Amino acid sequence: MKSFNFLLTIICLCCFYSISKSQYKPSHSLSMLNNYLINPAIAGPEPYMDLKISGRNQWVGIDGSPVTYYVSLDTPLNFVENDRNPQAHHAVGGTLLTDKAGPFRRNELNLSYAYHVPITSEITLSAGLSIGALHYNLKTADLNPNDPNDMVIGSGNDNKFSPNLSTGLWLYSDRFQLGISIHQLFIGDTNFGFLPSTNRRSQNINYFLFGSLKLKSITKVSISPVVMIKKIDYSPMAIDIGVTFNYNNRVMAGLTYENFDSVGLLGSFYFSPLLSLGYYYKVLGEGFVQYSRGSHEIVLGLKLKNKPNIVCPKF
Repeated sequence: MKSFNFLLTIICLCCFYSISKSQYKPSHSLSMLNNYLINPAIAGPEPYMDLKISGRNQWVGIDGSPVTYYVSLDTPLNFVENDRNPQAHHAVGGTLLTDKAGPFRRNELNLSYAYHVPITSEITLSAGLSIGALHYNLKTADLNPNDPNDMVIGSGNDNKFSPNLSTGLWLYSDRFQLGISIHQLFIGDTNFGFLPSTNRRSQNINYFLFGSLKLKSITKVSISPVVMIKKIDYSPMAIDIGVTFNYNNRVMAGLTYENFDSVGLLGSFYFSPLLSLGYYYKVLGEGFVQYSRGSHEIVLGLKLKNKPNIVCPKF
């Protein structure tokens, strides 16, 4: 009963802040390989420390195209392995991310907490909260204005700082998972001085709804359909669908169709209980395909303190 009361407190905090204000967050094409990035409730579901290091290069061939690097780490604190009588447990994590596009750079540091409560012997509900800081930098000297002596734009660096708050819920089992998360809940004015003012917030709330199923198979191959719905304030809703194929918990391959426009191919190889490697290639939509060679992303995964020697994650 105490576990459910504690979980209820976290859920109430999530709902309170979701009615609050806002900010903005870059998307991640490899969320299927690292769902923790989009939902703090996903921290620490299994008995090991999960470290991921990633680099992404979008729109290859276009000058100033976005480049993103991140490191994430999450781990349970008091996980007890007991399939018949699973126990509630705490988890913590953190992410460090930098995103650069032309003269603009965004740096992000977040720390998260999650609480996992078994509802049945097979289904668990988790609630998570993430808090951190955002730093925005604009190299105005790289804007190449028509007038190089424009005093409004200037010729140095312009910096903005803002707090960051995200929250989420996650319902999961060996056969399915369903999560909802809300990002950038604090108000943050990141309009740089020379930009025109607007009634809209310069940072907007981001909403993510993610779900997947693991279908039974008589062979060593399991199939998982996946769907993600993304919504940013003042922007249209985006829907990504996909399917992954897992062979013998060693190799995963998949196909995604992002917002009915772009196609992505992904793969992940689980070499050992310690090491995994994931890769994603995105073929851009009709409006970009003639200008760019697509987007590439790679994720290196390390499962530290992995005493059960789990090779392929369940989730």
